[in-house]
Amino acid sequence: MYNRTDILQSILATYITNYNGDNTFLLSSYSEYKRLNTEGQRIFDNFILVYRGVCNKDFSLKPSIGVNTDFLTEEEKLIRERKALDEFKARAKETLGKYKFHIDDDSFYLYHARHVGMKCRLIDWSRRFEIAMSFALHNNKGTDAAIYVLLVPSELYLPQFGTWTYELDKLSFFRSCSYWPDGDFAPLSDARKNMQHGCFTIQPHCHELTNSDFESVGIGLSKIIVPSFLIPEIKDNGETDLIYQNCINPEYVQQNDTLEAIANDINKKYFEK
Repeated sequence: MYNRTDILQSILATYITNYNGDNTFLLSSYSEYKRLNTEGQRIFDNFILVYRGVCNKDFSLKPSIGVNTDFLTEEEKLIRERKALDEFKARAKETLGKYKFHIDDDSFYLYHARHVGMKCRLIDWSRRFEIAMSFALHNNKGTDAAIYVLLVPSELYLPQFGTWTYELDKLSFFRSCSYWPDGDFAPLSDARKNMQHGCFTIQPHCHELTNSDFESVGIGLSKIIVPSFLIPEIKDNGETDLIYQNCINPEYVQQNDTLEAIANDINKKYFEK
């Protein structure tokens, strides 16, 4: 074990005063939010923080392929994920094929499939705290929300498309890159993904991620509770619409709608009874 979670807790404790135990912090004021929001992208002794917002504090770190798929065994989920990815690649090439990059790379297609809702093992994270908060509050129904935080060695925070493999025996972390080796923009990446500073985890299994999954590869995990009484103040400051900024380009919307329809069709085919 690396005990990276202990390091992460010590970092978060400099921003948030209330520690609830069980590796969980409670955001107690708007000023705490603003301070972490301002400084949360700095490098901490060769570590960086990445974030994932969820609209209900009880939501776990379970990939979408593990949600509402209990009628399938673990093996069946992985087999269907592979088939789903192959079908998405075949059907999405007409939409994505005009861009010059590694067109057959699994990571490229799986990123775009997850982006438009296809069930898989990818879990989305962001380098920006306010982006995670935006996701946490957008669909919030008046309950406490939460932000999961990872402490990642800075050497892992590199563009890794082209080196990532679909089959793996331990949790993998990779960052989505804005430019491909030939210099062309990747679709859906030039505006929204640049703004979100997106990165991803993928694990060998389809069930909930635990602290041990992260610690085994040198990554720490903590959780910040966003109490419901703070949510109106954060919303009133206009910080819940960040995920939609720079996303109104007509070409982007048309492309996104096309890929989303493909993903929905694939989900019905492989992941519904």
